[in-house]
Parts: sequence; C-alpha cells; structure tokens
Amino acid sequence: MYSRVNDPDNVDAFDSIGVTGIDATTATAAAIDDEIERPALTHWMNELGDSHDVQEVEVTSRELAGKSIRDLNSRIPDGTFVAVISRDGENRVPSADSVLEVGDHVTFIGNTDGVRRAMERFHPHD
Repeated sequence: MYSRVNDPDNVDAFDSIGVTGIDATTATAAAIDDEIERPALTHWMNELGDSHDVQEVEVTSRELAGKSIRDLNSRIPDGTFVAVISRDGENRVPSADSVLEVGDHVTFIGNTDGVRRAMERFHPHD
C-alpha cells in the first residue's frame, strides 16, 4: 500500500505501519533524475496510453514452472518482453536462462495487446 505524505519527516511513521510513504520532495527529485538520466524511457512511460503497457502478473500456471524464458519465448507475443522477475522480495532482470516458478511475479513491457495476451498466458483464468 502506498500513501502520499505531505511532510517528509512522517515517511518513517508510514513505513512503520507497512505503508510506503512518498513525499512530494522525493517524488519530484526522482522525476527530475529520471528526466536527466533516462529521458527516452521517461517519455515512453508518460506516453503509454493506448498503444503500450507495463503490467505485472503472478505466475499461477504449473505448466510454466521449471521453464526458462528461452523455453517460453514463443508464448511471449512479439513486441512484448519480460522486464523483471520478482521472487521472494527480490527483483531482477531475467536472462534467457532464468527459470520461472509458481508464485513469481513477472513484469511485461510492450504493446498493449501483446502485454494483455502475455498476461493471459502466464496467469490463465482457470
């Protein structure tokens, strides 16, 4: 859970109750840093809209467990890729040899339709 915090001195109080507090000063500094360090990505994220998307989905299909990203490449639509795999609180950019486990959280980046189809394949509605 996240909350906007008006006073930066109160961020620790929010963190202590399990709420990630984000103050305006830190958010502004991060946005400026992103604009300087990663302008193309920042502009792309601001223009997501109808044609592109970023989504995270939990892997629930046992059919996918034990398979690598390379093995699953044909199930990831063109124009979409796995940007991050999160497991046990750790986030990492996967290699082609990264192996998925049930419960992993996979973040897809790509065109809207491709991301939607990838999410359905990795988290089928049973």
